[in-house]
Amino acid sequence: MNGLLRQEARQEAAADRTAGLESGLGIGVLASLFMGLPGLRGLWLPGASVAETGNVSDISGQGRTLTYNGNPTINLHNALVPYLDLDGTGDFLSRPDENGLDVAGTETYIASGLRGLTVGGWFWSNAGGAAQGLIGKRNAVVGGHSYLLETSASNALSLLVSTDGNTDVTVTGTVFPTAGWFFAVGRFTPSTELKIFMNGSTATNTTSIPASIFNGSSAFQIGSFNAGVNLLVGRCALGFLCAAAVPDSILATALAMSRGLFGV
Repeated sequence: MNGLLRQEARQEAAADRTAGLESGLGIGVLASLFMGLPGLRGLWLPGASVAETGNVSDISGQGRTLTYNGNPTINLHNALVPYLDLDGTGDFLSRPDENGLDVAGTETYIASGLRGLTVGGWFWSNAGGAAQGLIGKRNAVVGGHSYLLETSASNALSLLVSTDGNTDVTVTGTVFPTAGWFFAVGRFTPSTELKIFMNGSTATNTTSIPASIFNGSSAFQIGSFNAGVNLLVGRCALGFLCAAAVPDSILATALAMSRGLFGV
């Protein structure tokens, strides 16, 4: 009997921990998990850290607040996960070009084996058949290309990096789920590869990979590229930028520890 009671107590404790995670504490765990990414330059929770103007705070502590454009609204997924709802009509977040957003992938304060760029987050797209910006720095002007994670016109996830501000090297992978959450990440390893991750699937390009990313003039944007033209019709719950090539093991752990909140 005592053994049965102890087993029931353990089950109740486990249920309490799960309930605590799902009741909102999970968002704090999610934030703290991504705060530990190497070379972090910015971390944004568009539905959970918002000023009275709608501007979204950078919870990394580096002060890269994103400006609220259009009229996106904050909502909750399954009454658990706050996110920003973007309707595809002028809705996006942005920040003007600055040194902290210009990641070349050659930063010498990063160990040589870890140098690169990683960018991504948790997204949802309602519409396919068009290029939609998820997160990055890219405008269709001379010298405006740097790096961009997008959904392509073929409904696949793509990472683009530029060698000269005008020409892009690209990797395109698995078709993204329409009207469903996906963990999308793009990684650049200098002179080695471009790699994308989407809900556990990956794709890699190792051909003609540049030694660095061009320092372009474009604003940093979430939910758009090309100065608010190529807009995301969907949602964003989290976005991050790292001046490092975050290892597969860390990205896999981030997915494993956060996917339950999104039902993935």
